Amino acid sequence: MCLIDFLPFQFPVKNRSPPVNFLLWTRFNAVTEDIIRPRRILSDLQTSHWRREKPVKVFIHGFADNGRTAWVLRMRNKFLDLDDVNIVSVEWSRLVIESI
Repeated sequence: MCLIDFLPFQFPVKNRSPPVNFLLWTRFNAVTEDIIRPRRILSDLQTSHWRREKPVKVFIHGFADNGRTAWVLRMRNKFLDLDDVNIVSVEWSRLVIESI
């Protein structure tokens, strides 16, 4: 089962990857994110810097931003300076582009 199976809506084109990814940062990869794809969550997490025992902070950007926008990166830096956590940024900007 995949996260995509639980979403309350369908993506416009079923044969393509969903236009949403999850960007993961930890203290081990504080600059370059790991990309976690909805249809490959388990395998992507297994090969990422994900630390199961650590807390998770989730950032969701606004309509005009993206998952790497300046405020997301500033918050990522602050959280990682303060604590050893998993930072996940929901990158959904392709949904905005595809809906226009």
